[in-house]
Amino acid sequence: MDSFEMYGELMNQYDSLLPPGEIRKKILDTALMGLESKGGGGGGGSSGPDWDDVADLQHEQAMNSYNYDWDNTQRQYNHMLLQNKTQKQDQLVQHTYQTAQQEQQWMYANAQKEQKYNADMAAFNKSEKMYGWQVDMNHISANMARDEQLAQTKERYQALAFETQTAALQYGAKKTDLSLQGMGADLDISSKRTAGQGKKQGLTIDQQTKRGLAAAQSVEDTVKGMQAAGQVEAKGQAGGSAAKQYQSMVAQSSRLQAAKAYELNRSDIATRLALNGVDQTMAEQEAASNLSNAKIGAAVKTTDLEYALGIKQRDATKLSIGSAHDRANKKIAHDQYAANVKADFDRMSQPSMGLPIPKPLEIPMATILDPIVPVRGEPPVWGAGMGAGPSSAGSTGGGGPTAGGILSGAIGGAGAGAMMAASPMFGPLAIPIMAGLGIASALM
Repeated sequence: MDSFEMYGELMNQYDSLLPPGEIRKKILDTALMGLESKGGGGGGGSSGPDWDDVADLQHEQAMNSYNYDWDNTQRQYNHMLLQNKTQKQDQLVQHTYQTAQQEQQWMYANAQKEQKYNADMAAFNKSEKMYGWQVDMNHISANMARDEQLAQTKERYQALAFETQTAALQYGAKKTDLSLQGMGADLDISSKRTAGQGKKQGLTIDQQTKRGLAAAQSVEDTVKGMQAAGQVEAKGQAGGSAAKQYQSMVAQSSRLQAAKAYELNRSDIATRLALNGVDQTMAEQEAASNLSNAKIGAAVKTTDLEYALGIKQRDATKLSIGSAHDRANKKIAHDQYAANVKADFDRMSQPSMGLPIPKPLEIPMATILDPIVPVRGEPPVWGAGMGAGPSSAGSTGGGGPTAGGILSGAIGGAGAGAMMAASPMFGPLAIPIMAGLGIASALM
């Protein structure tokens, strides 16, 4: 391999996607191999490659890189233009599709909203109809309840009137019965009084009759005694026998009078006892009659009180019936109002379309700028980036450039070009510019 091929192979390392460190390592290995093949080792008195040849080769490689970078820059520029054109066309298609899709969604949302509004209006109309029917049914039910309550109230008033009439009849009958009982008691006690008086009069008459009979008998006995005394005197008896006979007659008459007096006395006592018994019986009968009359009077008063209490109770019942009727009517009105409120609560509110769905806005499109037109820089300068020339050669290497200087210049120029080509900060145009300014060697 000659020097041109060796250094061409060396500079071809730049056309690689390897990292700069790997490129530098490969360049160093290749340079060392080339120096070894030329017999240069930096010592031993052997001469290295010619400085001008190395400069020519370096300049040629720099020109190759310069032209390649320019071509690559133009390819990248054209590729970016093509990418921008394709992106603009894709963005226009995507914009048209998204705009149509938004309009379709907006129209579909409006159609859904209208359909829901129509369904809500149909339900609202049905609810209004049901509300009217419910209010009418509540009115009919309330009227039926009022009629039923009025009929019930009338029945209660009629029952109360019948009860009043029945109580009046019963009160009259009981009063009549008690009056008859009082009259019967009066008649009974009057009859008993008459019977008692009759009995007393009978006893008195019997006693008077007995006393009269006793008096008549006493007179008769007296007459008989006088007759006997006259007979004794008429016989002409004297002396003791006549006195004895007279005394006997007087004693007989006295005994008879004493017996009659005793008997009359007993009869008087018996009569007085019988009269006392009649009086006691009549007193007991009077007491019984008075008690019966008192009971009848108490029963009359009780009947009057019961009847008066019944009147008050019926009056209170009448008021209660009226109050119950009023309360029932109020409850019916309240129930009707509550039913109407519930019907109104179940009643649907009138729907509305609501706020309109906003129309979709225009989709903005991004602005895609084309890249700036690339400008080709100055070509590389011959000998730029080389080490010391032949005039500054040392004692080693026979007056020519040393292998170290040559290797340093080659590696410096190639390394700077590789670093600048791989750097996104400077870009492909930075290599010839930095090479011309001599900055590549300084970076190494």
